[in-house]
Amino acid sequence: MDFFYYILAVWGATHIMVSSKIMSGTRDWFIINLPGIGYMMDCYQCSSFWISMVLYPLFNFNVDLKELDLIYFKIDFSFLVFSFIGSGLISFISTILSFIITKAKR
Repeated sequence: MDFFYYILAVWGATHIMVSSKIMSGTRDWFIINLPGIGYMMDCYQCSSFWISMVLYPLFNFNVDLKELDLIYFKIDFSFLVFSFIGSGLISFISTILSFIITKAKR
């Protein structure tokens, strides 16, 4: 059930970042002044990847992935895997919803 809430949180935050009027001024400012970040804020796939990475620590997933064992510390790559999953699912959901909305308007 945590994964479902995680995807909903990523979807909601991504939708606010990319499509909301409240963020339009911030997006426009970034597009003009820092185009790389601005275009990333205007893209569902890009935004959902970074939002997934930021929201991952808020959810406790017990995933047994291979850890990279460095000399002084270990790196668990599950945050990266969940960022890819979040980005893919949110891109898929936004594409399907756009298609449905387009068909409903006809």
